[in-house]
Amino acid sequence: MFAERISNPALEKEPDAPPEKMLIRFALAEVVVLGSGLKSVERDLQKYELKFMKSADRRYAATFNTHIAAVTITITKENL
Repeated sequence: MFAERISNPALEKEPDAPPEKMLIRFALAEVVVLGSGLKSVERDLQKYELKFMKSADRRYAATFNTHIAAVTITITKENL
């Protein structure tokens, strides 16, 4: 498994885009997480303590009991 957290390149064209992008690569799949506050997700992945992640619409982010606002999660499976 490999994870990389970067600034979301879509911000250049869409100022309202989520500020962060995290790529999580497994042997047969790739997960893309767009949102803000993704450093704690990265830290939990490193410690093998991440329990779950769930997509949420931006308008509900303020109601969560966390500072993470994952806007979009995309999973791509590779065919062998």
